[in-house]
Amino acid sequence: MCRGDRLPAWQAEALQRLLSIPSVTLELLIRPPAADRSATDGAIARVRRLAASDTTLWDAFNNGYVARRSHALAPTECSQLFAGVRTLEAAPERRGRFSEYFSDDVVEQINAHDLDFILRFAYGIIRGDILQAARHGVWSFHHGDEHEFRGSPPAFWEVATDSPVTGVMLQRLTDRLDGGIVLRKGWFQTVRHSYVANTDRVHFGGTDFPAQVCRDLLRGDAKYLTAAPSATEAPIYVKPSDRALRRSLYRDPHPGARQRSRRGQGADPGGGEEPLQTHGLQG
Repeated sequence: MCRGDRLPAWQAEALQRLLSIPSVTLELLIRPPAADRSATDGAIARVRRLAASDTTLWDAFNNGYVARRSHALAPTECSQLFAGVRTLEAAPERRGRFSEYFSDDVVEQINAHDLDFILRFAYGIIRGDILQAARHGVWSFHHGDEHEFRGSPPAFWEVATDSPVTGVMLQRLTDRLDGGIVLRKGWFQTVRHSYVANTDRVHFGGTDFPAQVCRDLLRGDAKYLTAAPSATEAPIYVKPSDRALRRSLYRDPHPGARQRSRRGQGADPGGGEEPLQTHGLQG
């Protein structure tokens, strides 16, 4: 599942690692319809969303400052990687505030491709029969320790709360938000003075997780794919509101300055570095 031919660099790297395994092939691209993508990506649509949002400051910071400086989020052309791959355009139905459900027809079309798994890089909180449309379900990243930080923004609240480590998890999705079946999990030292650097560290740090699970499948050593889902009861975080962000900046107009002065210099973004600890289930 992806939005188009240009993916964030960390997603492109995860795909390349997957496809470096000789017996792994890319069989189907599941994308939002082109009209939906252009409506979402258009400048007018972005202005309208900002005007109606109570997270305008965060969105401007994240989509402007962070996106332009993060190596992990840099758009990467993948059209050659996708050449010749069949594409299914599918628009889910929104139910409630956040849940997205795919029609029976879409699920049947996906079932017909006899996929081993679906890797989710697009759409929102997907629920329903789509989660069983591939043999081993839908796999999705969560950049945060689900026992501490569910929700979003990824890799942010660890910096904001001065947490010593930031988690990253590859999960098999269930209907419960960030309460899926844990396939791989790792922890990285939080770059406490820089949200951009922390974003790069944890996004690049987990890119090999799907390939690791595939290798287990090929060895017949992946019974954990049907293990019990995470039973986390951690609070669900959301983007900071304009009011909360202004209050935070008023209290500390230079967040992270003390940490920078102690460390002396900014941390390496850490692309591709090894986590402090990993959790790879056996069998």
